[in-house]
Amino acid sequence: VFDPDAVMDMAEAAGGDPLPDATSRGPRDISAYVRRSVEGMVAVHHGHMPEITVTGETTAEGIWALEDLLRWPGPDGTTGGLHGFGHYHETYEKVGGRWLIASVRLTRLRVDMF
Repeated sequence: VFDPDAVMDMAEAAGGDPLPDATSRGPRDISAYVRRSVEGMVAVHHGHMPEITVTGETTAEGIWALEDLLRWPGPDGTTGGLHGFGHYHETYEKVGGRWLIASVRLTRLRVDMF
């Protein structure tokens, strides 16, 4: 689904101070980042109501409303988590007749930690 030169920016994923090393480049790097980020977690992730604008014959932009619920095990057997709300800001490119994600950036409106 990702363009070979795709960029994913998750610096605002936690909703507070920017996360270090949260920019990934290329499908393999993006997949590895996501895999590391959710390892050991239970996650529910929803994208809603896309607003997609075609900006050219081979380009488009989109904004998706987002809600996610993440739960992870704590060191003492308790469970911690995050309930977040925000948006994905994406750009798309048509390559070889297929629409691919060229960039994605997460912004948060609210994060409730538990």
